[in-house]
Amino acid sequence: MLTLTFHDEGTRRSQTVSSPSFRFAGDCLENGRGDFVARYVGHGWLLNDELFHSVECKQPVQCRFEGGDASVEGGDASEQQGPLRPLEVQDATLSGAGKPLARLSEQESMWLSAESSNRYSRISIIEAPSSPRTSR
Repeated sequence: MLTLTFHDEGTRRSQTVSSPSFRFAGDCLENGRGDFVARYVGHGWLLNDELFHSVECKQPVQCRFEGGDASVEGGDASEQQGPLRPLEVQDATLSGAGKPLARLSEQESMWLSAESSNRYSRISIIEAPSSPRTSR
C-alpha cells in the first residue's frame, strides 16, 4: 500500500491518502481504482477543497510513463524509472530521489519527461519490487 502525503508549507498542514497505486492523468491524480483524488491548480494540489503545495511518497516506487507522443516510433511511447525514494511533486515538477523526472504542462495537460523529452498523458506510481534475497 502506498501513502501520499500532501503538505502545505505555509500552515504546516498535511493530509495523507493511501492506495495500492496512483496515477497522474494530466493535471489529475487518481487512485489505483481510477477514482479522483486531487487536481493540480496553479501552484498546488487541490485535495478535498484544500490547497497543498507539495505531495510526497516516502516508500520506494517505480514510475511508469504511459500514453506518450504519437510521433514516437510505435505510436505510444512509454518508459519506466525506479526504484525511487522519496517521490515528490512540487510546483508541477515530479522528482524521484532528488532528481527531476517530469514536469506538467498545464496547457497541454501532459507530462514532459526530463530523461527523454517525450510527452506523456499518464504516469503510474506503483510500489517498487522488493530486492530478491539470496540465501547462503
